[in-house]
Amino acid sequence: MRENTGRPGNGQSDYRQTELPPNRHSPEAVARRRRRQRWKRIRFVLFILLLILAIVLAVRCTSRIEEPEESSLSSMEESSESSLSSGITSRPAPDESLPESTENEESGVSGGDVSDESSEEESSDPYAPTDASEDWALMLVNADNPMPEDYTIELGNINERFRMEKRAAEQMIKMIEAAEADGIGLYVTSAYRSVDYQQQLFDTNIQNLMAQGMTREEAEAETARNIAVPGTSEHSIGLAADIVTSDWFYYHTDLTEDFEDTAAFDWLSEHAQEYGFILRYPKDKQDISKITYEPWHYRYVGLSNAEKIKASGLCLEEYVEKYVKGEEESLAE
Repeated sequence: MRENTGRPGNGQSDYRQTELPPNRHSPEAVARRRRRQRWKRIRFVLFILLLILAIVLAVRCTSRIEEPEESSLSSMEESSESSLSSGITSRPAPDESLPESTENEESGVSGGDVSDESSEEESSDPYAPTDASEDWALMLVNADNPMPEDYTIELGNINERFRMEKRAAEQMIKMIEAAEADGIGLYVTSAYRSVDYQQQLFDTNIQNLMAQGMTREEAEAETARNIAVPGTSEHSIGLAADIVTSDWFYYHTDLTEDFEDTAAFDWLSEHAQEYGFILRYPKDKQDISKITYEPWHYRYVGLSNAEKIKASGLCLEEYVEKYVKGEEESLAE
């Protein structure tokens, strides 16, 4: 059989094999057109979605830029309203308003800000009382502040002989036990005294001094320096106790200042405040307390208050004047 080479041979016509044009109506062609149309629609939909997304993002970015400005304007308006309100409600007298206003405007601080800073300074005072439940223990009783006539007290036993206000008695027992654990034998020589008993002590001392040659006026004045006038004694409110040691008391007929030379006094100076007690009449505060130095006389003021008073270096009169009466006067205003 002869192989067809595509070349014309002898007596053979020229033969060329040609491809027929594709049939546009064939199933394959129709399917291809449909796929192309479908992809066109998909691309168009994707383009629309991307365009919408771009518009949304642009709107959000614009709103985020504008929001701080609106917030800032709102804050400024609120601050302005607050300042105006503060100026109206707490306006000083006409003769004082101009200097204060000028100072505040020059410093850039409003009246409300000054008040806030003052409050922060007061609240940051490490010595100010913070436990309202102990306010009762700061009662000041002295010659200028007699105890209320209707004062009532719930007593608790320290031992078989002596009593104090119930809460003070509980802490006194704990303090005596702690001292004993450290080898210190504290001994209470006096605690709660009724007003009647205080009167007996006061009168007896006057008689003894008069027997030594003093006039009654001299004896009364001297007695008042060492023994509280009835109705002005902390012993009568159950918050004071006289503390020494049994050994020291055995060799002394009276309470004297040389108790400060004992290990017991050193222990009390270091630990009494841990149990709510303070040395009531310090040596360097006699002109304020108007009572001679008594290293044996301890007063219950509350656990938190005792720590603060001890750290402040103030006597009770000074502490109450600064933090209790000052606060009451501030609230009254």
